[in-house]
Amino acid sequence: MKIQVISTSAYPKGNVTTKRVHFLCKGLVENGLNVNLLITNPTEVNWIERNSQPYGSFENVDFSYIGNQVIRKKNKIIRKIIDFYCHLLVLKQILLNKKNFDLFLIIGTSLDFRFFIPLLVKFNRKKIILEINEYLFVSKKNNLLTKIKRIIITFFHFPLFDGFIVISTKLKDFIQKYKSKKSEIIIIPIIGDFPPDNKKQNGFQEKYITHIGSLSDSKDGILGILSAIKKSLSEIDENILKLYITGNHHSEKDKKIVLNHIEKLGLDDSVSFLGHLNNEELNKLILNSSFVIINKPYNQQNIYCFPTKIIDYIYNRVPMIISSVGDVNRYFIDGENALIIDPDNQELLVNAINRLIQDPVLGKKLSTNALMLLEKDLNYLYNSSLLKIFFEKSNI
Repeated sequence: MKIQVISTSAYPKGNVTTKRVHFLCKGLVENGLNVNLLITNPTEVNWIERNSQPYGSFENVDFSYIGNQVIRKKNKIIRKIIDFYCHLLVLKQILLNKKNFDLFLIIGTSLDFRFFIPLLVKFNRKKIILEINEYLFVSKKNNLLTKIKRIIITFFHFPLFDGFIVISTKLKDFIQKYKSKKSEIIIIPIIGDFPPDNKKQNGFQEKYITHIGSLSDSKDGILGILSAIKKSLSEIDENILKLYITGNHHSEKDKKIVLNHIEKLGLDDSVSFLGHLNNEELNKLILNSSFVIINKPYNQQNIYCFPTKIIDYIYNRVPMIISSVGDVNRYFIDGENALIIDPDNQELLVNAINRLIQDPVLGKKLSTNALMLLEKDLNYLYNSSLLKIFFEKSNI
């Protein structure tokens, strides 16, 4: 079977979506399928250039940028024109190269050029699958326009697909209402690879927590994390723990709120902003973290997703405190492979922080047990073998 995967994300280096796409493609290739990854638009900016090659192969995954365009132009109007041209090229390629692929896998969707892809694929009498890992337009304001877009996608777009790959049970239940009767749904959770044996066993030589999420409190609960750290430090030792925040946070509003909260709590000496780190620097920071906190609040954005950064923490054997939102309880057991807390519960979060600070043996137990998830349940090769069976079903 020949599969074309169509993605708007950078490759081979990129964000969490890039990693997910890579492991999906890599797993399918290693399960004997012929996979080609097509990136639909330039993704790189000159000041943070991660990828420079317009085509190639990375860990046996063949990829190409449409039109050999990798670097985005500085001028916004020119960028928009180039993106539009590249998207037309994608649609043209799908229409004219119908003999090259048996199945198309689209990563994410919106009311853009991707809306027309199922129509072209159906015209060519090929199969098409949609991968979704978050609720539709969840990062947009839930106004009338967003609701109209959601209606168009669900009622007119979803029925065109032969199958769906979703990241959570909640997303499966959502799509079940709108898909065609013949189409199928498979849950592929967050996925990754088992680390090599020489990976450092995490200890408490360096007392710090790493936060690689956003500064949006509604998405990643950063204000709750800061408040809990302050309370924990007052109960145990003022100088025992630091918080390192990574990433280029573009929302000045969110950053101002966080900075004001840090000042209000008197945590200026305990919190550091490290900015953008390359993959090597980021992995080193995570690897030596004492533990991490995934403090997702209970809201529409979080109940449909599954925090992909969890894979990096498991891979690096870092103990985790996780709020029980979404599919967390399907894979994690409190006190066994993570400390599970109720969302928006400050007291439980403080208690969990204190437990990990005071009991490094517990932290080692949690990280060791969590690692077992990468042997099967969250392993890319195992889940891709299920995906292969899903693709090969007669009705898919």
